[in-house]
Amino acid sequence: MLSYTLEGRRRCMYVPVALVPLIQRSLKNGRKIESLLCQTGPALVSEYRKARDIKPSAKLAAGASKTAKKKKC
Repeated sequence: MLSYTLEGRRRCMYVPVALVPLIQRSLKNGRKIESLLCQTGPALVSEYRKARDIKPSAKLAAGASKTAKKKKC
């Protein structure tokens, strides 16, 4: 029996014996993925935010140097 939530309601579904090993492997893999996301997720988001915050200031610096070059000409 496979239990899951759909639109906020608990549902159950019969799983044929032939599919049990496949469902068990899928659930095990899903748990591994969830564990990895919990371990690395916060670090990935922090790195993304740092890179996102650096890019606008880098663009401003590049834009300032371009205007400085134009004034020299």
